[in-house]
Amino acid sequence: AIYALVGHSYLAVRIVQAMLGTLTCWLMYRIGVLVFGTAVGLLAATVAAVCPTLIFYSGVLLTETLATCLLSAVVLLLLRTATHVERGRVALLALSGLLLGLAGLTRSVLLSAIPFALLWLWVVARPWPGAKRAALDAAALLLPVLLVIAPITVRNYQIHHEFVLISTNGGV
Repeated sequence: AIYALVGHSYLAVRIVQAMLGTLTCWLMYRIGVLVFGTAVGLLAATVAAVCPTLIFYSGVLLTETLATCLLSAVVLLLLRTATHVERGRVALLALSGLLLGLAGLTRSVLLSAIPFALLWLWVVARPWPGAKRAALDAAALLLPVLLVIAPITVRNYQIHHEFVLISTNGGV
């Protein structure tokens, strides 16, 4: 998308990745505030801002910066679902699923977080809501993930003639 907007420019990608890194720091702040309070939020944002690994990857043309930002946003949105009993909960779950699907496209291993996200929703975020509500929560989270990864899975089937969810892991 960046290349389509500004042409083949590595500098433009690095600038966007720096902005994603900044957004990640803000997401870390919000997560820290939501879970432990303002002091921890500031500490989390500061640690993210000076973390050598995050700084390094924001200047390298790899998916780590995007994956970290997307996963941080998913965590924040899932934490927010705990405070939204009914109104807005399905929308937060759907947005979480959309971002989790996009994160899965950057790093397929991130899709392994889905069972833990569902377990958290059903056990920690609030007491067991009942089978009907649990199924609605699961559908709200999973359908956007499936919609995001389905085109890749279909393309992989057309190329490899077998079911490959997202990645062939280098042919392994």
